[in-house]
Amino acid sequence: MEGKYEMKARIAKVVAPRKLEIVEENIPKPGAGEVLIRVKSCGLCHTDLPIYEGRKGPFERKMVGEYEVSYQRDNPEFPYAIGHEPAGVVEDVGPGVSKFKVGDRVAGPAGGGFATHAIMNAEKIALVPDDLPLDLTLAEPLMCVTSIVRAANPEIGDYVAVVGAGFMGLLVDAALAKHPVRELIALDFIDERLDWAKKMGATITINPKKEDVQERIAEITGGRGVDIAIDITGRYGGLDLATKMVKIGRGKILIPSYYGRAETVDMGTELMLKAPIIHSTHPAYSLNYLHDLVTGLWATAKGVFPIEELITHRFEFEDINEAFETLSSNPSGYIKGIVTMD
Repeated sequence: MEGKYEMKARIAKVVAPRKLEIVEENIPKPGAGEVLIRVKSCGLCHTDLPIYEGRKGPFERKMVGEYEVSYQRDNPEFPYAIGHEPAGVVEDVGPGVSKFKVGDRVAGPAGGGFATHAIMNAEKIALVPDDLPLDLTLAEPLMCVTSIVRAANPEIGDYVAVVGAGFMGLLVDAALAKHPVRELIALDFIDERLDWAKKMGATITINPKKEDVQERIAEITGGRGVDIAIDITGRYGGLDLATKMVKIGRGKILIPSYYGRAETVDMGTELMLKAPIIHSTHPAYSLNYLHDLVTGLWATAKGVFPIEELITHRFEFEDINEAFETLSSNPSGYIKGIVTMD
């Protein structure tokens, strides 16, 4: 593909709090074990909001002795490229890459996904199934949900509660609805989202603004509490609700959320009395990241994850600021947004 590097990549970068600019940069050549893709679409994710809003800086990794530690800077850094849910077409492969070729449709995590071109690690991406459109290929969240559902692992007849009926919570609902649980309980402050949860298979919905959660859970479970509570709100208040609902003695609480805002909640008594098992089911919890990513794509192609229904907002690349303002304001009717580069 001679001459392709004469083109410039267009990349969206946060240049100030709540302000993105699309800049032009040279397209880098893929190094060993890397591929260059032309990005077709990239999902909007709430974990990018602390950087977009200027509350936090980028994630970094450093070695502490023999261990690699990841952390997020407290101070923002500008300019900074964001976006980690890209899908696209391979334009070039670096040395040592044999599993992908030019023209392959691929998806997986990559920094700076809101761009026309991105470099991706060949060991962390996967081929997109032929029957799955690229704009529905939100590989990183699909990998996460696959890992969450595996960690939940409900037994027959379990009571399961999912706190938060946003995009990720609804995907979890859709997958767990296919398990033989006694009740799948969805909680959210927004009735419209609880309606979505019912569509995804939730059998009971609770709005904590309108009902006493502990009383309602006691009524549903005969005073026992839920076997599994999954907080996917991104707020410590959601985690507090999970501790209040879970049964006494080795009930499971899953926390796949990114808690990006400082909040004060008092969970000490509940944790002491109930002694739950707490799983941090972020990507690092997965035993095999790539396997879960491939499984998530397969499940989407087979209709397990109804991505197409849940993408409620689509934006052109030039409208990236509008896209992030929509993500930040979370308007009525918003579940998931994507940005398309074509």
